[in-house]
Amino acid sequence: MTDIQDRATAPATVPAPLPAPLPTTASAIDALELDLLELDLLELAPAELDLLELAPAELDLVEPAPVQPARLEPAATEPASVERHPVVEEADLDPASSALPARGAARRAARTRRRTAVMWTATVLLTLLVAATLLFQAAGGRWFVVQTPSMGTTAPVGTLLLTTPVLVEDVEPGDVVSFHPSTTPDETYTHRVIAVDADGLTTQGDINGAVDPWKTDQEHLIGEATTILPGFGWLAKGLPLMLAGLVIVMILTRLISSPTHRASMRMLGGSLVAAFTVFLLKPFVGLVVLDAATVGDDVRATIVNTGLLPIRVAAEGGTATSVVSGAVGDVTAPAAEAGHFHDISSTLDLPLWGWVVFFGLCAVPLLWTLIVGLPTEEERRA
Repeated sequence: MTDIQDRATAPATVPAPLPAPLPTTASAIDALELDLLELDLLELAPAELDLLELAPAELDLVEPAPVQPARLEPAATEPASVERHPVVEEADLDPASSALPARGAARRAARTRRRTAVMWTATVLLTLLVAATLLFQAAGGRWFVVQTPSMGTTAPVGTLLLTTPVLVEDVEPGDVVSFHPSTTPDETYTHRVIAVDADGLTTQGDINGAVDPWKTDQEHLIGEATTILPGFGWLAKGLPLMLAGLVIVMILTRLISSPTHRASMRMLGGSLVAAFTVFLLKPFVGLVVLDAATVGDDVRATIVNTGLLPIRVAAEGGTATSVVSGAVGDVTAPAAEAGHFHDISSTLDLPLWGWVVFFGLCAVPLLWTLIVGLPTEEERRA
């Protein structure tokens, strides 16, 4: 302000022509305007400084910008990778899951190998059996299954007999032969030879109390029993039933799509087929009363075991005895009034190891399921 007043009073003190100061006054005004502009610039400078001070913060905000796209890129690419390669991504997330397909394939391959081995083994055995049977029959051999207990423990009920042709003059006492009795030519007997003469063979069953009332000549002689296999007759009778039942079970269970349910139903069906076969044939326990007579005040019964397993036979109110397959035993009971019947019961009489084996055979389906296992749905989908 002082400068402005001095410049206004300058013409009064120095007489000079008026036109000369005009440029000075104009330049002073211009200088004033410049000073004001500088002041305005100086007033604006702090704001610019504030902007400069804020610039680092702005830089901080801007600097992460290039990093954010890098962080977003995996999120943007993950859905595409999951859609294109779901199995690979699942394997990356869970390393154990990558082993499931290989494990399922290995189990299927092992199961296929087992089935192939079983089928080839069964085929070879069946072929050999059929070939041996044909050769045996071509040579005149015959086979029979014992139906009655007359031969005792030598050939119990259910024994498989293989006979070969023989001449009467070649037979010796003590040999076991099969023949057609002259009185009933349609039947077949297997007894032991006790004498040989010109009329033929005299025979008798091992547990029979009397000699056979006929002579066996060459015409009625079938052959000599060269092979005696106790118990195998039950197998020969039961095997066709078992195979027929298993074939039916296999055909019916093919309709089940689930491998686990199919294997379970086949296990159940096989067990039912085996149970039905045993129920129908009754090979394990059997009892026949050969004779009953009154001895003093008691009644004595002679019994024979016609089953495969040893049994204990007891008479009601009397004695008991244990007999093995084909063996003969006696039990007694107090005599009663005329017309009264005595009850005779039989139970299994096995040693400890026999019970273990018996229950082990009954538990075969359960043991197979626990040890071998059943196929799972995961194995089928793998």
